[in-house]
Formats: sequence, structure tokens, C-alpha cells
Amino acid sequence: MKNRFVAVYDKNNKDCDGCGACALQCEHEAIAMDYEPPGKLWPEINPEKCIGCGVCVKKCFAHALTLVLKGEVRARIIWRYQRRKIVANNQRRKGRC
Repeated sequence: MKNRFVAVYDKNNKDCDGCGACALQCEHEAIAMDYEPPGKLWPEINPEKCIGCGVCVKKCFAHALTLVLKGEVRARIIWRYQRRKIVANNQRRKGRC
């Protein structure tokens, strides 16, 4: 049976110092450390590779990672896309794009 969970990074967590402990512990190479915004190193999790084992969550000293249901991740991604689309459409109407 496939695991229904996936790790998610909380970008609002101010305690994450980009140490990379989560990426080093991931046996499935589902976590890569990335610079975004520029100057801040943070974990980027590939939900296709993540099996939701929770090892990264346990190793994160800043408690910046959590496990969520995979369906919640899809819903968050769809919501972000739709929100960006709405903002872009509103700016076009006002002549800003």
C-alpha cells in the first residue's frame, strides 16, 4: 500500500537555518536545498519522490517540516496557481501587465 503522506516545508518558519539535515537524512533524495528567496537556503521537497516516512521531520531541529496528506498538497498547489492567475487577470484589467 502506498503511503498517503508527504513532507511539507513551512516557509513561514523563521527558525529554519538551512542546515540541510533533512536533505542528508532522506534516503529517497526527495529533498534538495534551494536558494529562494535569494540568500536563504531552504528545503525543496519533491512530492513524487517523497514516500512520507517522516525521517526528515524527526531530524529537523527547527520543526519546519510536517507530514500532510498528499491530497492537501495538491489542493495547496492548485490554490496558489489560481490565486496567481486571479492577481494577473486583475492587473491586466487595470493596465499593469
